Amino acid sequence: MGAIRVLALVGAVHLSPGWEHVGSTDAGESPVRPEYDKWRALMLEATSQKKKWKSRPCVHDRHLRFSACEDLSRTLLGEAKYHEPDNRVAFGLSESSAKSQFVDWGDLKWAPEGYMALKAAVAKMFESEVASLCSTENGSRDLLGVKLRLGWEKWGRSGLRHCVYPAEGTCSSHTDYGVVTLQLSNGPGLEVFAHGSWQVLEEPPEGGALLFAGDMLERLTNGQIKALPHRVHVQKESMEASDGGRGTRQSHIIFLQPDSDTWVAPLKPYLLNNGNDLAPIRYGDWHQMKVRLAFDGW
Repeated sequence: MGAIRVLALVGAVHLSPGWEHVGSTDAGESPVRPEYDKWRALMLEATSQKKKWKSRPCVHDRHLRFSACEDLSRTLLGEAKYHEPDNRVAFGLSESSAKSQFVDWGDLKWAPEGYMALKAAVAKMFESEVASLCSTENGSRDLLGVKLRLGWEKWGRSGLRHCVYPAEGTCSSHTDYGVVTLQLSNGPGLEVFAHGSWQVLEEPPEGGALLFAGDMLERLTNGQIKALPHRVHVQKESMEASDGGRGTRQSHIIFLQPDSDTWVAPLKPYLLNNGNDLAPIRYGDWHQMKVRLAFDGW
C-alpha cells in the first residue's frame, strides 16, 4: 500500500519507472509509453486539415473526440469562474469505444490499443494497492469494495484524455471524477493545491508517472484521502527547452473510473460508525453530475 500511504499525505505520488508491472506477472518491455509524435501530428491534422480529420469514420462517429474550445466552466464550489477560457486542445477516448469491435480506426489503431494497455496497467496497480483493504468487504455485490475483492470490477467508465498545451497554455482547477488518475507528460506545467497553497509539481523521471487521488478514492477512504485539486499553467520559458523546442506540452491521462452501476462507499478499515460516514453513491450518477457542473452539459 505504498502509493496509497503517500496519497493520504499529499494526494499525488510519483511512480518510479517499472510501475506498470505492479500487480502483474509480466515484467517484459512496457507498452504504455505515449505516442507523443503521433498525437502531435493528429493535432495538426485536426486543426489544419479538418476535411481529412472529419472524414475518418472513428471521428465522424465520435469514438475519437477532439475539442479546441473545451473549458471547465465551473469552479470546485460550483460557481461560474471569472477568467479566460482554458487554452488547450484535447482528444478524448472512452472505454466503450476503445473496446468496440465495430469501430473503423483505420491507421489510428495505436490510440485505442495504447489506451487499453495503459488502463490495464493502472487497474492492476490500483487493485494490488487496495487488495488488503478490501479483504473483508461484504454485502451488495454492486459495492466497489466487494467487486474489488471478487475481481469483478471492469472500470467501465474509464477513459483517455490527451491534451496539447501551447506556451502559456492553461487548464483551470478541478478534481477528477474517478478513483485515481495517471498522467504522463513531456514537460512541466502541472500545479497542485496541497498544504494550503498552489505548488508546482515536479515532473517524474523518464519512465515514471504521476498518480492523483480522485473523488471516488476520497469516498472509498471516507475522506481520509482527499481528491487532489490540480490545474495546468505552462510557462513559456519552460517550453522553449522541451518538446524539441516546438513550444507544446502534451499530457496523456488515464482516468480509472468504476462501472456506471457500481456503488462507491467507504471501505471497512475507514468506517467511523458514528453517523458521519460518507454516504454510498452510484458512480454513473456522480459522473453525470460532475459533467454538468464542469461543462454545463458538454
